[in-house]
Amino acid sequence: MCAYEIIVKGEGGFVVRCQDCGAINVVFGNTAMSVYKPEFLDLQECIREKMQKHRSGYRPQVREIYVDTPLPGYKMLFSFEELQAFSWLLIKAKLILDVRPSVN
Repeated sequence: MCAYEIIVKGEGGFVVRCQDCGAINVVFGNTAMSVYKPEFLDLQECIREKMQKHRSGYRPQVREIYVDTPLPGYKMLFSFEELQAFSWLLIKAKLILDVRPSVN
């Protein structure tokens, strides 16, 4: 049975980690995914790259940024504001996960 540790809560979502199996659950908006650390790091890097690419030229509240994720067959659609909030959530979670390694 999974026992979850809250890693970070943020605007529109949160990240938790199972203390037993190490699975990381990422919840943002109406999306929830369960990944392990390598996939989490891939996702965080993917979102970071999108933020770099789309810093300007987008209407902040219009969902027009498509994100291909490292997860097979899964894509996300964001406004720039949503992408920014998701990016910050993942950055904060990565920093905490780096200093708080999994127990298994």
